[in-house]
Amino acid sequence: MTVVRPKISKKKNNVQMRITVAERLVKRVTPMTDDDNENVRSALAMIATELAPILGKEPTITHLLPPVLLLLRDEKSEVRLNIISSLGALNKVVGVDLLSQSLRHPIQDLAKDGKWRIRLAIIQNIPLLAKQLGKDFFNEELKSLCMNWLGDDISTIRQAGATNLKELTEIFGSEWAIVYLIPSLSDLRKNQSYLRRLTAVQALCLMGEVMQPDFARIEVLPIILEMAYDVVPNIRFNVSKGLQKVAPVCGKVAYSAQIRPILRMLLDDTDRDVRFYTRKCMEVLDEYEGHVAL
Repeated sequence: MTVVRPKISKKKNNVQMRITVAERLVKRVTPMTDDDNENVRSALAMIATELAPILGKEPTITHLLPPVLLLLRDEKSEVRLNIISSLGALNKVVGVDLLSQSLRHPIQDLAKDGKWRIRLAIIQNIPLLAKQLGKDFFNEELKSLCMNWLGDDISTIRQAGATNLKELTEIFGSEWAIVYLIPSLSDLRKNQSYLRRLTAVQALCLMGEVMQPDFARIEVLPIILEMAYDVVPNIRFNVSKGLQKVAPVCGKVAYSAQIRPILRMLLDDTDRDVRFYTRKCMEVLDEYEGHVAL
């Protein structure tokens, strides 16, 4: 009697072989999470998550997620940063729920790291994490971190923090930014530190560029215009520089009725830098008004 064996497609065979190989690799690399050499752990953190799409969801949860979580708790910030930077592939396989709770503490630790380059790197990863993990991931604690970067001692961090708020506004939308970011930025305009007030102006102007016109005009523009009265010239001329980009979003009526009067006031400022940037701003905006409808 002839026994007929079920045919197994070559494609299915290849897939199963890849999964088997991936599982063996995971078992080999897991002990490396405890390697004495931090460079080994750091390199492992950069590539470990790439096995997730090959393994599939259940094997990833069973075999790969445990060593990844160990790397997220590594004592070296570079290792934790590398694993966070490479989470895209893992997130697509296992989803948000299994990752979000495990990520909050490592992100908070890296955000306060003593090395400014580590802080910069985690800021630059925030927009990507926002796209992958969604609005719910950004609870009160993470929102506070984003605002704290605006007061960092390092100028590069403050600038990156302002850009981060712009990118979060693009990702989550104007309404989200109005509810979760604008109140804190509005409070910063009264902060005793002029550096925090300065970064607040820069962040507001960046966010205004990517907001829906009505939100930019009603919620953001009044705060920027109020800061034109700040006692520090550096803040006043940054208002002029920022208005050059925000005015076209707010529209022609807002420019004529709200923005232009403030710029005319700043043209008579006692500080020459304020006058210079205001004059430059008005030249550009008047040209827009004449040729392109604001």
